[in-house]
Amino acid sequence: MCICVLLLEDNSGDAYLIKQQLRELDDFEFEIVEAQYLESAIALLQEREFDAVLLDLMLPDSQGLETFFAINKQTPSTAIVVISAMSEKDLAIQAVREGAQDYIAKGTIQPNTLSKTIQYAIERKSVAEQLRKRTAELEYLNQELEAFNSAVSHDLKNPLSFIKGMSHLLLTKKRSPPLSEQDQICLERIYQSSVRMQHITKNLLDLSQVQRSQISIESVNLSELVKEICDRLTQEQPREVKTVIASDIIAAVDRQLFTLVLENLINNAWKYTQNCSNPTLEFGVDQSKPNTYYLKDNGIGFDPKEATELFKPFQRLSNSRNYEGTGIGLATVKRIIDRHHGKIWFESQPKLGATFWFTLNKNV
Repeated sequence: MCICVLLLEDNSGDAYLIKQQLRELDDFEFEIVEAQYLESAIALLQEREFDAVLLDLMLPDSQGLETFFAINKQTPSTAIVVISAMSEKDLAIQAVREGAQDYIAKGTIQPNTLSKTIQYAIERKSVAEQLRKRTAELEYLNQELEAFNSAVSHDLKNPLSFIKGMSHLLLTKKRSPPLSEQDQICLERIYQSSVRMQHITKNLLDLSQVQRSQISIESVNLSELVKEICDRLTQEQPREVKTVIASDIIAAVDRQLFTLVLENLINNAWKYTQNCSNPTLEFGVDQSKPNTYYLKDNGIGFDPKEATELFKPFQRLSNSRNYEGTGIGLATVKRIIDRHHGKIWFESQPKLGATFWFTLNKNV
């Protein structure tokens, strides 16, 4: 096996020593091409491919990290091992942090050590390139999926609105003779199904837009936002719900996206407390952990063992089947929390309500 190495070293003595050490090895054959200037090295990299570059950062025509950046830009898929003087160790470590695969200090180089360093650097670079390509493929596929999801959801809105409007018109129209009982039932089911599909398409649009939208962080009073949502629900679904909202909870979030978070969490709490004798909803912050928030209700609750995939799309619990829902809301909540570099989890027991906790990165 022959490993082709570009040796970029302006000190002829150091270059000679490295070549001699690699030639002493029996297991691997190294083809070594030398360059003493950055300009000539780039010219060589334009002409042919190398398995690895042994790079001295201090050259006559380039100094320090700029040398590494220039070589890495010219051949981003090639493994780079920095060879440095002992006094330049910190600089070599910086190069590794910026993307070099390894470094080795002059004066400590042994044939086997140098050979293994080069081989491991090539392997690490290969794995990193495969991971980068796979990540790019997944990002592309995810973007395609999100775009498809958004397009389908958007294109369904108009026909669904038409079906909903026409079925409602037929249901409310006065006629003689009246519709038969069977026809009335069919129309009601068409109408209810169109309403449910509208909810699903809206939630799918929300879900797709979470990843596609740009985050705009600002200081938001979450307490006021929670109160606004609760007041709106009281108007839309009139019933008495006790709300306990801690005052002046301020967080750095995207207002539009975080409105979706609180709407989904509060809608769930509102929904699952509708059969409680004294429905209560509480929003606050953990006093011992100021960056940790919670929304608590005393609704039907659920078994945590059943809820291991609760934040995945279309996942609904067995005791929620009698309640309207799409199984998309909490998936949207988690995506938004993730985009704020936070975490979300829950505490719950059947018939004892549920508490959803979330954290936010205050430095977002």
